[in-house]
Amino acid sequence: MRAELVDAAYQAFAKYGPEASMDDIAREAGATKPKLYRHFNDKQGLRAAVVERAKDLMWTNILDAVDFGSEPIGKVMNQLVDQYTQLVDEHRNVFKYLVRSHFSESSSESDQALEDARELAGFIAGHFAAVLENVGADSTGIDLVVQSIIGASLSATDWWINSQADPSAMSRSAFRDHLSAIIWGIIDASSRARGIRIDPTATLHTENIGLL
Repeated sequence: MRAELVDAAYQAFAKYGPEASMDDIAREAGATKPKLYRHFNDKQGLRAAVVERAKDLMWTNILDAVDFGSEPIGKVMNQLVDQYTQLVDEHRNVFKYLVRSHFSESSSESDQALEDARELAGFIAGHFAAVLENVGADSTGIDLVVQSIIGASLSATDWWINSQADPSAMSRSAFRDHLSAIIWGIIDASSRARGIRIDPTATLHTENIGLL
């Protein structure tokens, strides 16, 4: 029943926008609002479930599409961004809701939903930090780099979704390319600040990390 209620939340966001209320979600589920509260306690609990579903979609779609060990890092990043922007395009109101929640509630250390949303970024950061340490480079501040990428990506996502009402708005493919360039810019600048150069056409292995 809980999974069906989360499905209803996605449907309500698609129909009513990110401002969809618990009443709207209960209506889509064909359930009473007290029944909704029995499963989620409050809207924060529902948001956590929505984030969890989005995270599962990203893990499934993104990690199944890339090979971190054998693909060039630039290609991996482009595949990650392509899968992400495709999910955003398919679930615009859900992501708009999640972006708003991130910026309005990110200061809460007890927000487990936010921690779940960061899991994929943490996985990538750990892999990147391990490679840096293997070449003797400073891995301090990798979490800051990852959070900068998350913040830039979410801000860009919010901008792109809001721009889609304009007939001349940026296409998803153009958004994907711009977001890839922004993310790579953060990675490249951070790497150079540590005295190393990462070749986007090579795999992220120690032997492919050059010193400046």
